Amino acid sequence: MMKNVFFLLLSLLIVNTGCDSTNTASTIGDSRPTAASGGGDLRPPATGAPGEMFFIIDPDQWNGPLGKEIRKTFAIKMPGLPQPEPMFTLRNIDPKDMSKVFRGMKNLIYVATLDNKSRAGKRLRRNFTESSIAEINSDPTKFHFIKTDEFAIGQKVMHLFGRNEEELVNNIVEHREWLRKFFTKVENDRLGKTLFRVKENGLMERIEREHRFTISIPRGYELAYNQPQFVWLRRRDQGLDVDRGVFIYSEPYTDDKVFTPEGMQALRDRITKKYVRDPQKESIVMERQLENFEHAEMNYHGQYAVEVRGLWRLSDISLGGPYIAYALVDEERNRLIYFEGYVAAPGTEKRPYMMEMEVILDTFRVVKDITGT
Repeated sequence: MMKNVFFLLLSLLIVNTGCDSTNTASTIGDSRPTAASGGGDLRPPATGAPGEMFFIIDPDQWNGPLGKEIRKTFAIKMPGLPQPEPMFTLRNIDPKDMSKVFRGMKNLIYVATLDNKSRAGKRLRRNFTESSIAEINSDPTKFHFIKTDEFAIGQKVMHLFGRNEEELVNNIVEHREWLRKFFTKVENDRLGKTLFRVKENGLMERIEREHRFTISIPRGYELAYNQPQFVWLRRRDQGLDVDRGVFIYSEPYTDDKVFTPEGMQALRDRITKKYVRDPQKESIVMERQLENFEHAEMNYHGQYAVEVRGLWRLSDISLGGPYIAYALVDEERNRLIYFEGYVAAPGTEKRPYMMEMEVILDTFRVVKDITGT
């Protein structure tokens, strides 16, 4: 119970920090129109590949300490994949090259320091009103401002700023994790809107009725296996040679040691050996690989949970890929619930499919029965 309280307080702290930061320097860029005047909103849909970030920054600063910290913040690898794949793709643009095409990209990040007297620095300074400059000069803790749909629908525009380069670098270092989480959520929210445009509603209703939990299921997923303690959803794209699956397992909760790294690995082994088999080849089971295993305690929508990532393979070594999973306790029914998303995509990037798994798993909720039934 104490774990639940701790992680709930931590979640509230993170949310409040993000909200305060978002309202920082609210006068920045007020002179920019955010919608077409007159006959309705004429802004186009935002463009760009998933995870693509465009930094409008002085080239000298991009190649210096400031650019180095930006890359350390965002140019990271997605965890748990068999081969390195970037979580974000970074593009830098000289302010003089900023065009209408670039302004329509999904993720725009303007980076400026008030002490930069170069031509590029002066161009970036035009984004600030006199009152916003005074506000920045009066409070060194203010370093960013966010706008939604400024030039295009579905767009996030962030301004990173400081009185000088050292000050901005320090703020980026201090808030590195928050910056990553912010854009990760932006990407996941965009993906969710596309992914859940059409859902398997009949299947979702059946799962809720029979298992007393809910999960959003995109069109194309089918019920591969259904038992009182186990549900397996699967989507196989034969033309793409891609296999995606989500399975959910429950059992009576008896010991918190299950949440340790060793406990989670043992739990997964039990589940996959019993349930995750190819009906055409019963002797072949899904195994875990010891390398790339990651384990972290977390707050899952207000309650204590554990997240694990790793690699799996079939016991005949014919196929494998990454997985992500969560475990938590349904306290009302005193049951442990483990839910996992896995991908098999030989010869192609796994990151887009694993992002899909993350978004689907994030919709999992335990049904609360007021009557206790």
